Amino acid sequence: MKLNKIEFSLSKDQLQRLPLRQESDIRSLPVVRFEDNTLRFRVRVCRFPSGYNEMSESKWSRASTFWPEQIHVMINSIPCLLSRKQHFHTDLPVEITTNVKSGDNELHVSLPSLSENEFGYDYFVGVEICTTQKYASVWRAITTKPHSSADTTRDAIKHRYRLHDSDEIALLSCTWKVSICDPISSKMCDTPVRGIDCKHFECFDLENWLQTRPLKPEASKTEPCLVDCWACPICGGDARPNQLRICDYFSDVVKQLRETGNSEMRTIVISENADWQPLVEVSHYQRQERTSKGHLHQSQQAGKKVEVIEILDD
Repeated sequence: MKLNKIEFSLSKDQLQRLPLRQESDIRSLPVVRFEDNTLRFRVRVCRFPSGYNEMSESKWSRASTFWPEQIHVMINSIPCLLSRKQHFHTDLPVEITTNVKSGDNELHVSLPSLSENEFGYDYFVGVEICTTQKYASVWRAITTKPHSSADTTRDAIKHRYRLHDSDEIALLSCTWKVSICDPISSKMCDTPVRGIDCKHFECFDLENWLQTRPLKPEASKTEPCLVDCWACPICGGDARPNQLRICDYFSDVVKQLRETGNSEMRTIVISENADWQPLVEVSHYQRQERTSKGHLHQSQQAGKKVEVIEILDD
């Protein structure tokens, strides 16, 4: 039997930032009103293979909620009803916002050592504080943070080349292609960003990223987006707003391309010294046109080589 107790404290300021809950008519569920900087509290349990001892915030944010077959959760002596995948297609976090109080709070999690609970895994439990913010607030918070400087990206590019140029890895090319298009809209990024833990150089567009976060089914336009919808569209890593940084290197690339009339470019070629140049790609129509011209040229050449031999009877 494993009995875990988590203690956490709620300040008066946090208590005042909890969403307002209003009772509606008998046939409807209560209405919860979210405003800018409103807080929500929820509990999640995640599992990892045994021996997994380190848990970062980014790793936790991308882990799926998992409720063991036999587990009991209580917040301030109030039993929690678990939303399991049998009814919701996936295990869902437990909302405890209405059960927290000012001052000290206690979360008890009981995990019996029964055969129903799979062995070979370590279970992690955490209390999450989710902040609801307006679009303008999120945008301002991201754009006013220190950027990922152009020099930082250049150094990372050079370091990547040095790794590929080691004795263990053969570098087949002195350049590589990098997309400058947003993976969601397939258009050139206006404000290129990526997560601070992302290992790739490609970016995605900040506005598209924020505007396309999914809502719950049948949600009104004024409702906040889902909490667990911040996986990087390129690598699946942590791309929550507080983890995003604007990349000055690719911002400069986009600016120069537009100033030179190359706003339709989709890919650049980066060299080992971190210099870049646009990659002119041939469209499908252009390829077909070139192929047609090539066939026509071959036919004309073949026509020129034909010799007519006239045989006369004596």
